[in-house]
Amino acid sequence: MTRTIEPVFNRTEDSRFVKLSFAVHDSENNVVFPISPADFEGIEDLTDEATWRVVHEKADALAQLKDG
Repeated sequence: MTRTIEPVFNRTEDSRFVKLSFAVHDSENNVVFPISPADFEGIEDLTDEATWRVVHEKADALAQLKDG
């Protein structure tokens, strides 16, 4: 199972700037989904372990919806 967090750059109205957001690429299920600060609300100590727990929980939930 390979899940990676990837940066996503989008254009803005002002061409001098880009909007940076993040997406998770789940290669096992062949899906890409956005991830945002709202996904991490309530986590006081945002360690690598906590970050990946959120990523895996969201990916697993989306995989179940896809299979359902």
